[in-house]
Formats: sequence, C-alpha cells, structure tokens
Amino acid sequence: MLYTLLGVFKIMESKQYQIKTVQDMIDCTNEANLENFLTDLKGYLSTAHMLKSLAELVGETEEQKEIGTDGFTWIDDGKHDATINIGVKE
Repeated sequence: MLYTLLGVFKIMESKQYQIKTVQDMIDCTNEANLENFLTDLKGYLSTAHMLKSLAELVGETEEQKEIGTDGFTWIDDGKHDATINIGVKE
C-alpha cells in the first residue's frame, strides 16, 4: 500500500539556480516565481550592504574591509530563507 501511495504523490524538490549574471536571473524566473525571486534578491542585497557597512566599521586593514561575492545560489522554494558563508579571501 505504501508503494502505491508513493507512486501517486510526486515528491517535488526545490530547484536551485546559480546566479552570477542578469541573464541567470532572467533564465531562472518566470511569471509564477518572479515575486519570490525579487523578495529573496532584496534580502540578499540588504544583507550584503549590512555586511559591507559592518566590515568598514570593524575591519582593521583595507583587505578586511572588502566584501565580495561571485554570485549566489537561489533556491526556488518560496521560503525566503538565507544562509551566508563568510570567509577569508584566498
């Protein structure tokens, strides 16, 4: 019986997109998910500006005051969660 139920319900996994360019943003969005993407993008940018201000305030060297990114991963799940990894530039 369990096998039959699993066959009826499709397990939906959230799609993940690597965003590095405006074209990436266009390619991963559509009418159905655009508002969710824009909400998450606003949160990402707000957090980046906050971290930049914090780094300028507490950074002791010019290198410590730099905040950079090579893009982000957007998970199209409508949850608006975020995980930030901070590390030393290599």
